[in-house]
This record gives sequence, C-alpha cells and structure tokens, in this order.
Amino acid sequence: MRWRREASEETMSGTEQNRRIVDFLHVLDDRAVARQVLMRHEQFIRMGHRPVLICATRDASAESWIPEGAEVVELGIGRGRTVNALRRLVVALRAIRPDVLFAQHTGPNRAAILARMIGRIDTPVIVSECTHYSTFGWDHRAIRNRMTAALYPHADRVVGVSARVVDDLVAHFPAIAGRTAVIPPAGPDPAALEALCAPVPDHPWYHDDVRPTLLCSVANLVPRKGQETLVEALPLIREAAGDVRLVLVGRPDDEGFVARLHARAAELGVGDHVWLAGYRDNPFPFLSRSDLFVFASHTEGCPTVITEAQACGVAVVACDCPGGVAEAVEQGKSGVLVPLERPDSMAEAVVRVLRDSVLRGELIASGRERASGTTPRRVAEAHLALAEACIAERRAGRRRAG
Repeated sequence: MRWRREASEETMSGTEQNRRIVDFLHVLDDRAVARQVLMRHEQFIRMGHRPVLICATRDASAESWIPEGAEVVELGIGRGRTVNALRRLVVALRAIRPDVLFAQHTGPNRAAILARMIGRIDTPVIVSECTHYSTFGWDHRAIRNRMTAALYPHADRVVGVSARVVDDLVAHFPAIAGRTAVIPPAGPDPAALEALCAPVPDHPWYHDDVRPTLLCSVANLVPRKGQETLVEALPLIREAAGDVRLVLVGRPDDEGFVARLHARAAELGVGDHVWLAGYRDNPFPFLSRSDLFVFASHTEGCPTVITEAQACGVAVVACDCPGGVAEAVEQGKSGVLVPLERPDSMAEAVVRVLRDSVLRGELIASGRERASGTTPRRVAEAHLALAEACIAERRAGRRRAG
C-alpha cells in the first residue's frame, strides 16, 4: 500500500471537531465519482477534519484534482475485482481507525461492509449509490443482486444521489428500508465559477463575429448517454430555429458509438453542424457559452452536469429517464423534461425554449436557485451530519449492550 501523506499517531482518533473520515472507492481518477469525493475532502479539510481516501488503484489523471493536505492510500491491486482488495482494506482501516467509513459504488460498498465484519472494526459504514440500480447495465446481475441483498442491510446507511435511486434500491432490497438517505452530488464552488468559465473554447464557433446558436451536452460518448437522440433532433431544430449547432463534450469511451454518431449526423445533413469536442477536464467554458443545455441519457443517478449548467445560468432541456433527472429538472420550473428517445419531442422543447425568452429567463433563474443549494460545502455538511447521526447511534448501541 502507498500513502500520499503519512498519518501520525495524534491524527488517529477524532472528535466532533476533528473527525477521521475515510472514503473508499475502486479507482481514483478524474471521473465524476472520484471528483465528487475529492471535492468533499477539500471541504472537510477546510472544516478542520482529517479525511483519508482509500482506493484500490489510482490513475495519473487524478493528480491535479487532489486537494492540498489530502491523504490518499492506494491498496495497489489494479482494476480487478474490488473484493481482491479486502485484506489490504482491513489492514488500512485498522491503522487509520476512522470515525466513519464512506464507500462509493456497489463493489466498494460491499467490500467496505465485509472489511468491517472481517476486521471487527467498530465504525459506521455508509454506502453510496450514484446509479439507478435496476436500469444500469450491470454485468453478472444475478450474483450482484444476491451479494448486495446479503450485505447492504449491514450498512449503517445506504445513500442515494436522488430519491428515485433510493426508492429503486428499497424496491430491490426491502431490508434496507428505514436506513436510507438522499444526498445529491455537489455542483461547482460559486467562488471558483467565474475562473472556471473564463477560458474560451478552441473552436471557430466561439470566435465568429456572428455566433450561431449553440446547444451543449456533456456526457461520456456511450449509447446509454443518448447523444443519438440529440443528433437526430438537430435537423428538426434547425428547420424551425435557424442556425443551431450541437456541441458534444465527453470521453469517446465507445469508438463504435462515436463512429455511429458521425455517420448519423452526415446522413441527416448536419455533419458540419455537430462538433464532438472530446473530453475536457473543465466543461464550464462550453456550458457557460451555450444557449441551451440538452441531455438525453437513458439512465442516471443524478447527473452533476445538469447542476453545473444551472449554476452557469443556462436553461436545461433533458429526457426524463429512470433516476434523478426529474429531481434536478423540475418540469417547467428549473428546466423542461421530454420523453426518452424521442427526437421530435426534444426538438419541440428546444425550439420552444429558444423562442420564448421569458420562459428561458424563468428556467435560468430557478435553475440557479436550485444549484445554489448543492454547493460543495453544503454537500460536505450533509455527509458530516449523516456521519454524526450514525456515530451517535453506534455509541448508543454500545451503551445498551454494555
């Protein structure tokens, strides 16, 4: 195991003002889950706590996201099954003696619960789900269901990023009912937003004297993110609203799907009006300069990027997919929801919002208000409040047992 910063003996125990908070996830990289954890740890450090991030493996892409003063323990097992990290996780937890253990994603969640059992470590375990369990494309679903059903009831809390995620989990695993919580992902830090938005994207559309109307979507380029719906809607939008163009920001994780998007755009005559911008570690220059944010995912927990667009003052049109999109986009208030995989409905909603400046202004104002409630500080405080509740429950349980 490799430690980013050595822990001294005096940091091994915590008080309410100086909690030892551990997060466990499989891969520390620059993707959404790891970035959310790192944002929380930055806030925990500012509050005077001592967070530790334990990962099975880490990627160089994460280095620039790790906040100053953060502590990282790499278990060194690579990208194999999380359960392979179990022995090393037990050793790390015995050394750190955390006040609370958070885990992220189904595999690390189960491993965290098992580690507490095997290691006989008396610390609360709070597991977190950021996907909509029943519609996410899991491998080995039957085995996963049995293992999750057996282990999740032993967690102190099961956290979902939206109420729909939690309701879906309870429907699958009724034994967790009454031991759940909803904490949405954090949006951007308001103090940093202006600087994040400042760079101008490196494309002529952002430099033309007469700028076209720009639709932006940010998501990994994979079929379940639904960008094909946006491409197929674009000709209908252009027919009704003029020179409208589509910017797709995201990792090209599925090369076949990327080729299909290019081919479909060419087939529909909009190949020159769709830009696949690739992965950008800072999407805010694209979000803040778009006329509308569009999102067509087939399944989501609660997409952070919708909150980011709302914080930038951009109206949102999104597909009402299984998961928490409808909680981030309140119909007609903080955005507009349309049926899933319906390019015609997407086009109609986009045109309506583009044409109606009063409606767009109302959507922007309400979206900004919603985003202001999910700042990194507020989300970190929600995690701490949940941790304190679980710590108090365990302490009360020990007193009753004694």
